[in-house]
Amino acid sequence: MIKGDIYLTYNPNILLQMSVNQNTFILFLQEGQDIDRKLLMSIRGNEGNVVSCLLPDYKSFISREEEGIETFERNYFEYLQTKAPLSVIMSIIRSMCNGNNIILYTPQEHAETFVNQLLKFLGLSFGLIVGTTGSINDRPCSFDLSYTKNVIELLYIFDLYSIEELFTDFPKNEWFSDNVVVKLTSDMKPYIKTMNPTLQDYSLYFYNYKEKVKDMNKFLKPIVHRI
Repeated sequence: MIKGDIYLTYNPNILLQMSVNQNTFILFLQEGQDIDRKLLMSIRGNEGNVVSCLLPDYKSFISREEEGIETFERNYFEYLQTKAPLSVIMSIIRSMCNGNNIILYTPQEHAETFVNQLLKFLGLSFGLIVGTTGSINDRPCSFDLSYTKNVIELLYIFDLYSIEELFTDFPKNEWFSDNVVVKLTSDMKPYIKTMNPTLQDYSLYFYNYKEKVKDMNKFLKPIVHRI
């Protein structure tokens, strides 16, 4: 599913080296006004390269100063699950599914402020282990396949995965979560023979349909739809 790599670096020279690769996207974990404009222009970047919404929000920032690291982490994790940052994270994962590589950059002074918590969140929530490059503690990136179901569902919920991709890539013998069933019902409008079908009826329909797709190794659109 995920074909690209994702790395974090504090080294601006890494950005210059990687920016020559057409399938590599560089994202700045900084506020727009704090970015080195010469560096941004050197990689032919623009405001689209800035992902400041992944920085801690004000509540999280204050809690770090006043209540300590545990409260900060809890508040920061809650913030990262809100619509704006989660949408950016899912867009990054979608890009990686397309085979693109991602380089996250932030200055060294941010190393001990929020980066460890951001990487922890990506690992715990999406099975995405961000690699590091340009330092003595480099590590490779990886993706925990046990998170495949949850990641695919989120991509579909955020309209970043097509119905065909959902049915084709979703793990066999796994059921769709209720919110995915609701969205599929709206998107596909399948015909269910049962009078006044319930959520469970739709869930069973989509499960059986998905299993058929997996067995045939081919996606076929339903012939009959409810008007």
